[in-house]
Amino acid sequence: MDNWKEVIKEAYAHAKKKGLTQTQIAEKAGCTQKKISTLVNGKYQPLMGFALRFIEACGLEVEIKVKQLKNNSYDTIQRFTS
Repeated sequence: MDNWKEVIKEAYAHAKKKGLTQTQIAEKAGCTQKKISTLVNGKYQPLMGFALRFIEACGLEVEIKVKQLKNNSYDTIQRFTS
């Protein structure tokens, strides 16, 4: 997924507004603060499972909807709610 960087950026901005630190996000996501730092600085492209854990650790809920496009390919749409 090419737009993970934007999704991660948006989720992290939400977490910062809530006063969460990278260490707190890491604890909730089950990883190290260093991995969170690498992720939010755009130096790590996560697999979907970790990206979802990160987003939820930032205090957001993830909803994924797959729909068929006119050219018979599929597109994934993400919607975030707090």
